Amino acid sequence: MSGILITGCRGQLGSDCMRALRGHELHGIDADSADITDEKSLRKIIEDFSPEIVLNCAAYTAVDKAESDEEAAWRVNAEGPGVLGRICAHTGAFLFHISTDYVFDGSRSVPVPWTEEDVPSPATAYGRTKLAGERSVIESGCHFAILRTAWLYGRNGSNFPKTMLRLALEDHSKPRKIVNDQTGCPTASHRLAGQIRTMIDAPHIPNGIYHTVCGGYTTWFGFASRFLELMNIDHCLEPCSTEEYPTQAKRPKNSILKNTALEKIGLNVMGDWDDALNEFVSLNRDFILNEAEKKIEEKKQNKSGTA
Repeated sequence: MSGILITGCRGQLGSDCMRALRGHELHGIDADSADITDEKSLRKIIEDFSPEIVLNCAAYTAVDKAESDEEAAWRVNAEGPGVLGRICAHTGAFLFHISTDYVFDGSRSVPVPWTEEDVPSPATAYGRTKLAGERSVIESGCHFAILRTAWLYGRNGSNFPKTMLRLALEDHSKPRKIVNDQTGCPTASHRLAGQIRTMIDAPHIPNGIYHTVCGGYTTWFGFASRFLELMNIDHCLEPCSTEEYPTQAKRPKNSILKNTALEKIGLNVMGDWDDALNEFVSLNRDFILNEAEKKIEEKKQNKSGTA
């Protein structure tokens, strides 16, 4: 089994990778134990552990905040991957780096997907920093696989389905407007972790960029509606346009990715988004329900304490 170093090991994807890769010799680091932009300290960590594989799940993911603080996003998303790439080039470790659909501007007509051959054209600060990170990895000279994913959700951390669950539990009769003209591929982090394991266990992975999303597509409204239906939670969602729900960072209208490179090498195990969502609910319903109820109770207590 391979020695694997996982950065961002306590995050949404990193924690699922720590579970999915059991059986391998694992070493996880997170923001409070290592700074991926500090080349000297990171080099020592990697050289001491001497992994065959480095899996970079660390990222600055505050899409809207990045518009006003692109410098902070740049350090983690652009400079950090370059640091990891240079160290991996020196040690001979293979680098798996997680990227995003935001490297594309989303202007393509639905349902035409974006493939690995399409030229990136990010329309946001977040997208620019992530694209720079991809290029830093490629230019580092290491052996690499860049995995672009989209609409990621999982058991750990904050994400869109968890927000929808909390809002529905707070007041299921209150109408909630959800964008219905942005289309993408909801991707369960446990499925992506399984895909990464499949690639790690394969005899050979060519250097390159790989789209890694669950198959099919839907809108944010369709995603939210299906999730709450599977959770068996009463809700009152109303479809709306992007213009009715403005955000600081421009969201891509078309975030549909196609896993062309994975299919070409016969390793695409992502499955359909609806199947993955069903599986996610089956595995995690009680956990995420209890978590949401706890947050609602904490919110009530905080309000009563400041009244």
